[in-house]
Amino acid sequence: MKAHPGITTLSQKFQEPGHSQVQEVDTMHSSMDKTFKNMELHSPLAVVKGLCNITCGVKPFTIIQMRPDDFFDYKTIAKTTPGLHLNRIPYASIKQVHITGGHSAQIKLSHGEVNSQEVQPKTTRQGTEEVSIRRPKILIGVKLIEKKKKNHILSCFKHLEAPDKAYWRALFAENAKRAVGK
Repeated sequence: MKAHPGITTLSQKFQEPGHSQVQEVDTMHSSMDKTFKNMELHSPLAVVKGLCNITCGVKPFTIIQMRPDDFFDYKTIAKTTPGLHLNRIPYASIKQVHITGGHSAQIKLSHGEVNSQEVQPKTTRQGTEEVSIRRPKILIGVKLIEKKKKNHILSCFKHLEAPDKAYWRALFAENAKRAVGK
């Protein structure tokens, strides 16, 4: 919000199955379940192929492929930023978060809840202080594929379609390059 002064409020709602405010998400998941129920998924390519064939109503899904620079290491920031106490936020229970700037956020633990709770993840014994959070580093690379996993995938090659085989061969080649560069 500091980088974009025109944005004064940020609200985020999290899915709660069967809740009308996120009914569209339930519908999308149902469409995905129906499509994938009868598909054999042997690689991410098969998942993308399946997603391309799903329609929600009359509109097809829009698929946005993430790139490596879309992934950030927030875990390190959370652990290494002095004065940032993220353990005060009950992440597993939150249904809505409302941030208006400053040092606190309003949270709701159910969509029907009228009143919200205030949480202050940036406080110290001296009171509220400004905590400067640096931009997280981009997560680099993928973990190497273990030999046992590679052998299992290779044993299934006779059952795979050509695009899936090509995907795995390319991934194994990249994996071999990374293993040499370690």
